[in-house]
Amino acid sequence: MLFHNQQTANQSSGQTETSIVTLFLQILEKFEGIVFATSNHTAYMDAAFVCRWSIKLQVPQPDEQLRDQLMRDRFRGLVPHGDLAGLANRFVFSPAQLDNVLRKFLLLGPELRNRDMLQHLIAQEIVGWKTIIQPVGF
Repeated sequence: MLFHNQQTANQSSGQTETSIVTLFLQILEKFEGIVFATSNHTAYMDAAFVCRWSIKLQVPQPDEQLRDQLMRDRFRGLVPHGDLAGLANRFVFSPAQLDNVLRKFLLLGPELRNRDMLQHLIAQEIVGWKTIIQPVGF
């Protein structure tokens, strides 16, 4: 993340990133236009960066009813409507996360496209990436 909290930054980001952030903040101070930015990591943002934004909006996750509608819209014709029941209640996800699930789901062969696989993909998506370095053997 470019604008992470400088106090929690690891040493590898070092001077180069700090210089880039400082330069950007200086330009932002003088900029007279409108700048929009988004992040889902606001808890880790540097205070000097956050204080430069006049208006901050938080977009909440969709409620169960909207999640149900999103699932029915995206998976129409792919999974029977009855099989989608309960998934919107069980999982809290964003539209972007559901789009990622749909892309993965469409990569599967038709024989694997079912409620259980969809549930697995949703659960996997909302947990996020787990970086595990696997050694490559020769």
